[in-house]
Formats: sequence, C-alpha cells, structure tokens
Amino acid sequence: MSSSPPSQEMDKVSQMIRLSKIINNSVETGRNPLDTAGLDTSDEEWLSENQQFSDYIFDEWKSKMSSKKENKTLKKSTAHTYPYPEEFLKKDGKLKASNKKKRLLWLKQYKLDQLKPSVEKEPEPEPEQSRLDQGQLDFLSGISDQELQISDIEGITLNKPNFERDLPIGLNEHFNDQLLDEYVFDNKGRMLTHETCIKLRNYCELFPRKCYLEKEFLEKYTRICKLIAKTSLYIDAFYKRVDDSNMTSLIKYAESGPSGAQVWRSKLRSTNTTAYTIIKDRIPSSQMPNVSKEILINVLGNMRELSGGVVKKRIGLWGDEVPQFRENWRMFIVMLKKRPDLFKEFVQRWREGMATQTTRKPKQIEEIIRRFIKNL
Repeated sequence: MSSSPPSQEMDKVSQMIRLSKIINNSVETGRNPLDTAGLDTSDEEWLSENQQFSDYIFDEWKSKMSSKKENKTLKKSTAHTYPYPEEFLKKDGKLKASNKKKRLLWLKQYKLDQLKPSVEKEPEPEPEQSRLDQGQLDFLSGISDQELQISDIEGITLNKPNFERDLPIGLNEHFNDQLLDEYVFDNKGRMLTHETCIKLRNYCELFPRKCYLEKEFLEKYTRICKLIAKTSLYIDAFYKRVDDSNMTSLIKYAESGPSGAQVWRSKLRSTNTTAYTIIKDRIPSSQMPNVSKEILINVLGNMRELSGGVVKKRIGLWGDEVPQFRENWRMFIVMLKKRPDLFKEFVQRWREGMATQTTRKPKQIEEIIRRFIKNL
C-alpha cells in the first residue's frame, strides 16, 4: 500500500469539504447558495467551475433550512413540569386559568402514580445510529447556532457519497489525520479555537462516526468545541450590550460596566485604574484563580494594543515601583469594543495558557473565561 492516498480520493474529499462549507454558510446566512451574490468570491468561482454539484447543493440547503424552521417552531412551544392533558391547555400550550381545582386533583393523582413501585426493565442498548445522530445534532447546533438536519449516513446516492464507507480499508486513518492537520488545523498543531471548531464541524459531516462514536476523539475535540462555541456567545453578548454610537456612551459603559456586574467591575475608584490592578488585586480568587490571573496578565501585557505594554510605576510618594499596564481600564474596554479580533486573540491565548500551564479541565477553563467576559 502506498504511503499516501490516491490523488483522486483526496480530490473527492476536498470537493466534499468545499460543498459542506458552501451549504453550511448558506444555511447560516439564509441565502440561496445558487445566488452567487451571497457566496465568497472563492466559493463562487469554484461553483462556476463545478456546476454538476448545483442540484446537490440546493437540495441539501433546502432540506437544512426546512429543518431549521421546524426546530424554531418547536422551541416556541411551552414546556411544563408535568404532562398535563390537553383539556387543561390552551391552543398556545399554556395552562388554562379555568378548571384549576380539577387540574390540581389530576396533579395529585399523577404524583401518587409516580410513587407506585414499578418493575424496572433492563435498559436496551442504545443503537449506534441513534447515538451518532444525537451527537451530530448537539455538536452542529452548538458550533453554528443553527439547528441543522442530520443526513442519513447510510443512505448513499450518486450525489451524496459516504467517504467512511467508500474509502479503501486502511486509508480512513490516513485521511483522518491528514485532513485534521491540513484542513482543520492548517498544520499549526492541534489547538482548538472557534475558527478551527467551525472547520471541524465540516470535517465531522464527512466522518461522523469518528467524531461522535470514538470516545477519545469525542472527548478531545468534539465536546471541547461545543464548550468553546458557548464561550463565543458571551463575546457576542458583550458587543450587543456595549453602546458605541458615540464615544461618550462607550466611555460611560467602560466606567460603570454591565447591569448586575460584580463589585470589582461596577465600582471602579478611579478612571486611571488599569486592568493589571483589577485582575491582580480586585477580582476574587473564587472567580478567577491566582494562576489564571497571572496567565491573563502575561497575555495582556504582551498585547500592547490592549494594555499599552508593562511599565514600572511607583505607589505613592515613597512606595516601591511595581509593574503596571500603561493603558487604563477604560481604554482597555474601548479597544476591545473597537477591535473584535484582539478580543478573540486574547481569549484564545488565555485559553491556551491555562490548558498548558494548569491542570484544569476544558470545562473549568471555559467557565473562568466566561465569568470574566460576563463582567466586562
């Protein structure tokens, strides 16, 4: 067997990655993928040279958009703690104000029935396809914030190839490693970021069994990407709540913070206070462990656009010189608002630092990051 997959197989995989990217981007924007005005220039050029995939792209996009609408409708339905019969519910699913006495009698009987001993059945093993489908749904919806339809990975047609099945035996692992390194991680080491997680989503649509059924891969990549995706929502919320219509309102927010912020954020004693002082001395260690503080200070200190760099400042008239950031907290918040790229960069550097310099698990790391962002 040759050391690398045949070029035609690699071309086949590259085509499917491009198709998946075009379809997913079109689902997220809601634009018809065949309307080239909504495509990236490179995708538009590729599609014009590969018209044979037009029907497949449109059918997949239409199917996923339909599923997206259905899921939105389901989300609007009202959920109740108990499975009330329809006679107690309105058309919109809410409880009726009438028949309250009868409803309480039903609820009392329902609770009594739940307390009755029952013979526990041996749980049936969960089918592989069911676990696979649920894993796909959880991961895809987490990364893209869209409820995407799960393709039937067994139903192979001419327009919907299944690479896990069609590749020659023994080539799957080689493909997996090569695609992960070259496409998902750009040959920069397997460090997960929001951008690589979006690429991993496309990869997982081609190799779902590896992503959702292989325990090591699931723990190492798929589930961590879902955590990172949730943290990205906190960053998005920062930009939604910060009013930058004029500099005055932005500076006012920088000084007062968001509604319900922690004391360390909402009560700044001086506008000249720096992020160095706030992180090191004012944020409780219960919210941010000391080692996480040190890593964050080091990250920001090396990002001069956010901190102005580290300088020595004297405390009081006769005090010792201590390290400080050149820029104050107010300018730190202003720069985060003006430069989303710097926001994402410092979060990723901080994440990588905690992953390599502490023993904390990915979930704990993301929770520390989210607590900080929530109060910015």
